[in-house]
Amino acid sequence: SKSCGYRVVVVTGCLLESLGVIISCFTIQSSFVGVLITYSLIKGAGISFGYSVVIAVATAWFPTRRGLVVGLIVGGFGLGPLVFAPIQKAFINPENVKVNEETKQFTDDKLTYHFSNDAAACQPNWKLFQKRHEQFNAFSLQTAEQTTAKTKTNNNAAKKTMKAVTDQSRSTASPPVSSQTAPPPASVSVPSSAPPDVLDEENIPPKEVLRCPNFYLLWVVMFCSIIPTTILTSAFKYFGQKLIQDDQFLTAVAATSSVFNAGGRVVWGLIIDKLSFKMPLCILLILWASFLVTFPHVGLTEGLVLQGLYFFWVCAMFFLLSGIFTIMPAATSTLFGPVNLAVNYGMLFTAFSLGSLVCAGVSSAAGGDDPYLYQFTGCGCACIVGLLVTIWIEDKKMHPKLNVIKCFTGQCAKRPTEQSRC
Repeated sequence: SKSCGYRVVVVTGCLLESLGVIISCFTIQSSFVGVLITYSLIKGAGISFGYSVVIAVATAWFPTRRGLVVGLIVGGFGLGPLVFAPIQKAFINPENVKVNEETKQFTDDKLTYHFSNDAAACQPNWKLFQKRHEQFNAFSLQTAEQTTAKTKTNNNAAKKTMKAVTDQSRSTASPPVSSQTAPPPASVSVPSSAPPDVLDEENIPPKEVLRCPNFYLLWVVMFCSIIPTTILTSAFKYFGQKLIQDDQFLTAVAATSSVFNAGGRVVWGLIIDKLSFKMPLCILLILWASFLVTFPHVGLTEGLVLQGLYFFWVCAMFFLLSGIFTIMPAATSTLFGPVNLAVNYGMLFTAFSLGSLVCAGVSSAAGGDDPYLYQFTGCGCACIVGLLVTIWIEDKKMHPKLNVIKCFTGQCAKRPTEQSRC
């Protein structure tokens, strides 16, 4: 983004993500490997292109409200189920068909009928899209030719005008008109009107970040946090189907939890602006571990009590989940500065990919009579590990009275070159 501007990077990311989704419409009908390439790699590359860049640019615009800005940006990611969960329910299961009593899965022929009809209905829409696309290309080509002709005419007129101005300037012995250079691409920079403490922040380049112990500690915390994130988002409804045979209720829970997921990111952003990142992260991991470990045991109840507990637990866990995606960018900016946030947070985000792969292997290996018990309990343990690592991370903006565990951060507070001088 520093060389070509953040707009080019963001537009490229949007195009890649859209292209990955569109091509997946075809690869899903022929090859699983093709789906991995189009939906996972191409679409994932599109998301990664713009994700950290947008956060870095926006936080540079509002340096004193970075937590709130990050929360507002990433809050959009959490609102997806609010829109699409009811739509999927209306398409796939409009009659609220119950799950199978034995398998706890949908096996009714009505669902297969609706799914096949929906897939068939997409085909004429795709043909219409192709037809409109061809018409648009023809119109764009015609418009481009007209624009090119007009541009040539305007250029010739401009050259004549410039020549006349130049001749007149020389005849009057006036100094030549200096050509104005094009403005540099928009990049990440802190406004000069920012407070002194913001202007004095140290901005560590990516190469030096890799030498900071705090980076690897934060990476481990990110890795430990992605494990429950992946398990929770993929398994909470399957676990609900095992306990509650009401797809309409489960869809409503999914839609409501997305509100907590999106709104929670804004709330956590406001908290970070007040308390910095370390104390909120510790509190989040403690509460999240408690809810994850106890979640499999809500099935000990029945009826309305079961539905109420399930609803409360899911919404609470998604509210806590939302804090991870707000706290981590804020922590990266606090520790390493806002100027290189896009690259530094991109390096930290590699923990997301590795953590997702580990979750896939662990989930497939989890078996027994109650696999959800092992999955959610393991997620709670991952949060505890992340908590133990968090206490070693330095938070330079944390209030001294709240830093009750500062004895752990002494060895990890500085980069190796600075530690040698201590």
